[in-house]
Amino acid sequence: IGGKVDRIDEQQGVVRVVDYKTGSLDQAALGMVAIEELFTRGAKKVKKEALQSLLYGYILRRSHFMGTPVQAVIYAILHFRDEKFRMTVTMEKQPVDVAVIEGELEGHLKDLLAEIFSASTVYGQTEFRERCVTCPYKAFCRRE
Repeated sequence: IGGKVDRIDEQQGVVRVVDYKTGSLDQAALGMVAIEELFTRGAKKVKKEALQSLLYGYILRRSHFMGTPVQAVIYAILHFRDEKFRMTVTMEKQPVDVAVIEGELEGHLKDLLAEIFSASTVYGQTEFRERCVTCPYKAFCRRE
């Protein structure tokens, strides 16, 4: 698992893994009550931005910042001037320190990867047709 991090900075002793987003982003996509929300199957609104940023934070913490607090931050370009928009990924309305959720996040990731690579996993089309509009695989799917 890997990717390209847009930016890494440090603010008041906390390493921030920053991901820039140019499209529309709802504030709710950055908040959760529990890690399970990031892995819930069949959810209409997937918190993919939060998961991606936390995954980057997890990888960087394990490889470079083991003893340092690491947070995931989303710079939503359309909300730059909105002072009410909180750009830090939160859990129970508090910024998430990757070290605190690391074990639980890793467990869910392992379960998800095992499911993806299992020969018995059967995939089907999404029940949420609005996702098909921007899906890069719609040419293969041929959903009417």
